[in-house]
Amino acid sequence: MKSSRKSAKAALISVCLLVLAGCGNRGLPEIKPEVMANKHAVYLVTSGKIKEDQTKISEVLERWHQDNQLVFNWKQNADSWSDEIAKEIEAKSYDYVYVMGDSLLDGAAKQAEAVKKTKFILLQNKPNGSLTNAVPEKADNVQIVEMNQQNIDNQMESWVKLHNKLGDSIIWLTVKDKPIPKEWNISNESDRVVYLDTDDKWLDRVKQQVTKYRPNWVVLYAGADETKSSKLKALNLPLIDTSSSFSAEMKWDAVLDNQLGKMNQEFRPGIQSYTEQEFSQLKFDKN
Repeated sequence: MKSSRKSAKAALISVCLLVLAGCGNRGLPEIKPEVMANKHAVYLVTSGKIKEDQTKISEVLERWHQDNQLVFNWKQNADSWSDEIAKEIEAKSYDYVYVMGDSLLDGAAKQAEAVKKTKFILLQNKPNGSLTNAVPEKADNVQIVEMNQQNIDNQMESWVKLHNKLGDSIIWLTVKDKPIPKEWNISNESDRVVYLDTDDKWLDRVKQQVTKYRPNWVVLYAGADETKSSKLKALNLPLIDTSSSFSAEMKWDAVLDNQLGKMNQEFRPGIQSYTEQEFSQLKFDKN
């Protein structure tokens, strides 16, 4: 009788330990080394800004485990790339580390330099993120997935068609080597396009055209550094800066589903682009 009670108690303690081990991370409570050696092992880190997608992400990870025998750990609501995350990756032989959330990407990129055996997939959720310059050119274990210029131009084209249909007046700001597509400037009035790199009178020309046309929108397509952007914003224009004035609504479950298919392909380091099936829209806003 005593023996059976001891066995039951031992079993209960084991269960409790497993539950405690899983606290803070979603996924399997513990990935044993022998399991990791025989299956793809994944560590997913997501920021608090991905909260609304956590249910869908969880469903994808469970499918990965059930259908493809992948093992995973998931660190949720990470505000920054902490020592806890770094030690977890260093301690275990993960095949892939997936990182979602721009606040985490710089830290992940730095750790990738030290953990060469693990492939890091850094998933930007802000178009035109600054991460690209933070990753060494020869980092053969790092892949960055981002919005490319074609993604942005496709959305911009849809936006232009809508506002042209509404009869809105638009002034364009750009540089000579990045002209505005003719079909966007349907008025064909050349002075609705102001080039910022012609001379130092560009701001005067912007003011003149704003006074002349009273535009509903002023679209900064290219060519403004921080100083020029500050001067434009000081004019209190209905400004859209295509490098920062929009946000992507990502379909993170679709992103992960596509990543699963890539695991059995040759890893491609460097810059990759989201497909249009991986986000629902790029929303433009006034600054």
